[in-house]
Amino acid sequence: MKKVAGFSLLSVAVLTWVIAASLPFLGLNMTEMAVGTTAIVIVGEAAFWLSVYFLGAQYWNNIKAFFTRPFRRALKPEMDCTTEA
Repeated sequence: MKKVAGFSLLSVAVLTWVIAASLPFLGLNMTEMAVGTTAIVIVGEAAFWLSVYFLGAQYWNNIKAFFTRPFRRALKPEMDCTTEA
């Protein structure tokens, strides 16, 4: 039951970010857009962290690995200290 709740909350979190990105195209005035975006982002973040709580550390590590993998630097080969530069 915890996994179902966790995945449901994770899908709500993703959906709120999609809705927040689409708000500028709905023809709202600036005040409505600012309030709406703030509320949607807060709900989305709360849903995300609750989903991490319900899903556990294994899923959190999978989410972190998914987002850090593209930004990981390639390791430079070590210099050979036996030769003079």
